[in-house]
Amino acid sequence: MDTSRGQIIVQLQGATVQTVDLTADSLTIGRVPDNGLVLPIPPVSRHHAELRLTAQGPVITDLGSTNGTYVGGVRLVAHQEFPLIPGIPVQIGPFVLTYSPT
Repeated sequence: MDTSRGQIIVQLQGATVQTVDLTADSLTIGRVPDNGLVLPIPPVSRHHAELRLTAQGPVITDLGSTNGTYVGGVRLVAHQEFPLIPGIPVQIGPFVLTYSPT
């Protein structure tokens, strides 16, 4: 049985480096190993952002990161949820994340 509720495609310098199936209700993103999605490059904060799956769809929240989280080129306000739209890039440090429903 497939329990995935979409995927996050992670790219670095235009190349896909990781694909994450969304199977849990939340996914933390950051530089340290206790995150669900580890992006181990210093511009990424230790606990940078959180992706949550809600009844209205997936949302992303910047956790007060130093360098910010950008959706479609616009910096998110820290600690405020923002809807993820399929195909719209999310930038965290040098990484570009794209949500894709499956």
